[in-house]
Formats: sequence, C-alpha cells, structure tokens
Amino acid sequence: MEVDSEGRRYNLLILTTGGTIGSASSGDGMKPVEGTNDRVVQKALRKLGVYGFSRSQLNIETMHLMNEDSTDMDSEKQKRIAQAVFSHMTGAKYDAIVVTHGTDTMAETLSRLSFMVRNPSIPVVFTGATYPIENADSDAASNLADAIAFALQVRHMDSKGGIFCVFGGRVLDGAMVSEEKFTIEINGKDREHITFIDPDGLVATVNNGRVTFEIRYTERAIGSRKETPYLDTSVDDYRIFVMRLDTSYTPEIVAGALKGAVEGGADAIVVIGYGSHGLPKHLLGVFADAHVILQEKGGAAPLILVPSSYSSKSTPGKYKVSRDAKEVGIIFASGTIPFVVANAAASLAEVRKAIANIGGAAATREEQDRMFRDAFNRNYVSVGRRRAPEYRAGGIEIPDAKSLLRGSGTGDVQTRRQGTQGNGSGKKLMRVSGS
Repeated sequence: MEVDSEGRRYNLLILTTGGTIGSASSGDGMKPVEGTNDRVVQKALRKLGVYGFSRSQLNIETMHLMNEDSTDMDSEKQKRIAQAVFSHMTGAKYDAIVVTHGTDTMAETLSRLSFMVRNPSIPVVFTGATYPIENADSDAASNLADAIAFALQVRHMDSKGGIFCVFGGRVLDGAMVSEEKFTIEINGKDREHITFIDPDGLVATVNNGRVTFEIRYTERAIGSRKETPYLDTSVDDYRIFVMRLDTSYTPEIVAGALKGAVEGGADAIVVIGYGSHGLPKHLLGVFADAHVILQEKGGAAPLILVPSSYSSKSTPGKYKVSRDAKEVGIIFASGTIPFVVANAAASLAEVRKAIANIGGAAATREEQDRMFRDAFNRNYVSVGRRRAPEYRAGGIEIPDAKSLLRGSGTGDVQTRRQGTQGNGSGKKLMRVSGS
C-alpha cells in the first residue's frame, strides 16, 4: 500500500538526542552509543514497509543533534532542540519532524518546547523507548515507526501541525504529558513498563501503522491555525524551584528550603501539595513570608500550588484550606508538573516583556501579580488547550478550551468514540492499514 494515493512524496527529518532509544550496552553500563540510532531507524523503516508504506514515497533524513542520557538534559540542551526544530520547520523542506528522546525527561522537554516553538507549521513528534534496540523485546523500532506513521497522517491532512508524544501506540498532546513507570509480570518475570499520560486523554492511537483519532481531535484541533510560527526561548531564562510537601515537614525545614531556593536564584516556586488545593495551617506563615521575599526580589515572582495527582482538578475556594492559601498569595494550578513549571517560566517572561515594552514603567507588585495570573491562565488555553484552573484572572473571563477546539467544519480524520470508528465527510484518508 502507498502512503498517499495521489503519489505525493514526503520528506521527514529525524532528530536524535540520545536516551534509551539510542543506547547500547557498554563496559560501564547502558548508555547512548553512536550508530545505535541508525539501527533503530532502519528497523523502523522495515516495519513501515510491512504496514504498507511505500519507501519510494518516503525521504527520511537523520540528524544526530546530541547523544545524551536524558537524565543529563538541561535548559541549554532543550533550547538547542527547540532551535533545531524551529530552523528545520521553517525551511519548507520537511513535511514533519520526529525527535527521539530519553523517557526520563521527555515530558519536561515537551512542555518547554511547546512554549518555545509556537504555532508549529508541521507536526513535531517525540518518541523514545523502554528497552534498547539490542533487547529482543525492544519497543524502540515500533515506537519510531508509530511516530512516523502519525506524523505523516497529520501532514497528509494538510494540518498546520502541533507538538506530540507517541509512545506505546498512544498519541498525546505534547504540552501536558506525564511519564509513569511501573512493573508488570511477563512469563514469570518482572518487567519495567513505561507509559505517558495526559489528564485530558489521548489524541489518537496507532496500531500497525493505522492511525485512529479520538472524536474530539478534529483536523482543526490538531492545528489548522493560521498564526505564523515563531521561536521564543525566553522560557529558559527563568528558574523554577519545585518542592513537594510531606506531612513530616516542620516550618523550619520548609523555611530553610525556600530560603535556599530564593538565594540560589529561583524566580518562582511550585509547591506540590496534597489531593486538594490547600496548605497545612502550620506552614501558612512560612509561605506568606516566602511570597513577600520573592516579590521583593523580582516583582512578579509567583508561588504556585498544584495537587500531587496529575488528575486532580483545581478547587480554589471549595475548602477553607484553599481559601486560606489564597489569602497568602498562592496561585492555584492543575495538570502535570512539567507543564506548570514551563507555564510559570513562560508567564514570567511575558510579564517582564510587557513591562519592558512600556518603557520599564514601574508596576506595583499587585499589578505584576495580576499580569502573571492573566498570562498563566491564558496559557492553559493557548498552549495546553484546556480550561484554566482559575476561571477568572484579573477580571478577565478565561474561555473554556473545549469550546475553542469545537470546530464547525467536518472531521477530515478517522475518529473513534467508545470503541466505534468512522470517517468524516472530508477528503480521502491516507491508507495505512496493516497487511
């Protein structure tokens, strides 16, 4: 079978960054090894041939950007990835970009990239592996083949694109994914299993090259927007300290940690709380003091509270502990930690730019706080594509993301609802069913 019934040729770029998908055994343990990525690509191409893709219509180039264990990923390397993606995206040479990345920090890179590469004009798809290619049960080649199949399907639809994660046959919106690791028993042996989760669910699934979209992801939702792509790496100019609460913490422990974070250069603090939005009353004074110190340091310097569970929804005002937390200046958040952290950095950058654009005119701390809340909540809709946790920010109504995604046109993609499948009345789907 052919990738495109009209005979179109697709140009795809694979950017490799290391991780398990590019790793092999060595004398000092498993690590990224030069040449491994080429083996994965070749095996993935053989899988695509089995799935029905015509090699004559696929032109795939591989660029080895870096070769790092993703544990060593940092903001400068994430910036390099964003710059590489943007430069090759805007050259009109490629129809899609696939990025291979280690799983440990893939969610963090995806969230930050979603804020750095705005309005992507082509699909940018991240993938990785649980086990390296040398293992008999490796998922490296199948994940890469799935990522390519999905990227080509989106491009075939003439959508503008987007940033996605493809792993284990699941497709997720890249802005708000979270990694989960657990152990499963296979043939009497415990095996590590990795999956990525989005609180709002899947974009699509990929099975033997066949892409099935969830009903809420029409072509418009995937990215038929008309905005011009642009690169903004200012998100990596800000440092966010993340602190997880524990019932054993005393005010002295928390105060010491917060003081060290601020003195060490943190621009904002994200606190991972418990199941609901609230702070223990014996810590309220400590966080109130920390908020004042942050403000004195840099004006808009937020203190953000997010529930410990990625699926917890924001409930500001529902409980007294929430209302007490809000009184000390806490900003409520929901969703995955990587998205909240990236959103905090991006919102700080937006506030600083806004102040600079008005000639550096002095803004009160209250005004800067309001500006940050506005930006922070808007980004849930514009980047995360979902409802903001605080429905009103500075008197501005934040629209429901679902209403923004609900297009009036017909769905031009294969969709699924509750296990059923069907086609919209748009153009013909790419034929990618398995043999």
